[in-house]
Amino acid sequence: MTLWLKDVAPSTELRKWYDHDPERFKEFSRLYRAELAANDGAVERIEEFLKLGPVTLLFAAHDTALSHAQVLASYLAARAKRRSTSRAAPPQKKPAK
Repeated sequence: MTLWLKDVAPSTELRKWYDHDPERFKEFSRLYRAELAANDGAVERIEEFLKLGPVTLLFAAHDTALSHAQVLASYLAARAKRRSTSRAAPPQKKPAK
């Protein structure tokens, strides 16, 4: 492990509430994404590392599909897609009055 970005991990309160309960994963994902959206600086730090090459997300969960790393990876991919889409789209012309 090179660096632990604790700020991108789920909050202690959220992590304890979730407790890796599969029935809570959907709500956990929504709440964790909200935490990430409110913590843009930490997310941007990971994005800077992604520009340099592959990034490995470490986690300690028995079920990979229900881990916070899956939510984080999905969140980062969606941000990257939005950025690439917004850069590729030409500016919209305003209709003449």
